[in-house]
Amino acid sequence: MSYCRFCLCSAGLLALAALAGCGPGNPLGREAVSGRVTLDGKPLEFGNISFDPVVPTGGVRSGALITDGEYSIDAHKGLPPGEYKVRIFAGEANPPDMQAPDGGELPAPAAELPGVSLIPPEYNVQSDIVREVTADGDNRFDFEIETQ
Repeated sequence: MSYCRFCLCSAGLLALAALAGCGPGNPLGREAVSGRVTLDGKPLEFGNISFDPVVPTGGVRSGALITDGEYSIDAHKGLPPGEYKVRIFAGEANPPDMQAPDGGELPAPAAELPGVSLIPPEYNVQSDIVREVTADGDNRFDFEIETQ
């Protein structure tokens, strides 16, 4: 009889432990987001993209690196359904024609030098680009940036 009681107690404890660990795996309903970014018709080599909630209270912000024109945000770091302002950044940390004042090599690593933005301000600091993430869509957003 004590063996049976032990088995029942053990099964009950296992069930409680399993239920305690269970819960909504995605309480905010985050969705995966992906897309392609081109600059003057060519895939953007490297940059980043951010999605900021249009309604800032209680929203979730996310973003991704852009590599070879592609970006992807997995659902676990993705965006709940709603409208988001999009900003895209990319730049040259060390433009080829940038030289030290004496004409020699630059004294600091590229990360410490002022950069040159490859992306026009209307796609980042002055962005009015809004995209809507939906629960039933594929949430793929492509951006064709023209500088010329």
